[in-house]
Amino acid sequence: MARSHWVTLLAAVLAFGFSPAATAANLPHNPASPHTTYYFKPAEYPFNFLLPNDMQSRPRVYGTEYDCRIRVYEDGPENVYQAFVTGRFTDPSRFISSVACFQTAQKCDAYLNFMRGYLQLVNSAACQRGYASIF
Repeated sequence: MARSHWVTLLAAVLAFGFSPAATAANLPHNPASPHTTYYFKPAEYPFNFLLPNDMQSRPRVYGTEYDCRIRVYEDGPENVYQAFVTGRFTDPSRFISSVACFQTAQKCDAYLNFMRGYLQLVNSAACQRGYASIF
């Protein structure tokens, strides 16, 4: 029994030691910035590429698939789900607001949950069907 344990351990070490290393060439890239490489599966964390480098500013939605101008142009104003989120960080104190548009209510709700985890305090978070210009 001890011998089979060592054989299994040796096989695991050899398999791990000679497995192909993760390189930038075989990792997925950020669609908003082709020079940024993901070290996670984008399908599991679809909004992480929106996060700013300082991790205390609003997500960068502009120019992405979640930009309302793009989503409304492609799907029409009545066929989008629009997310509104406001909140803040406390150190230093700064207020954040974000507006993003999605093709489905599920994706909109997922964005709200993402923002609830990102902000230190959420004042409001809501999704609505249809585009409402706030500017």
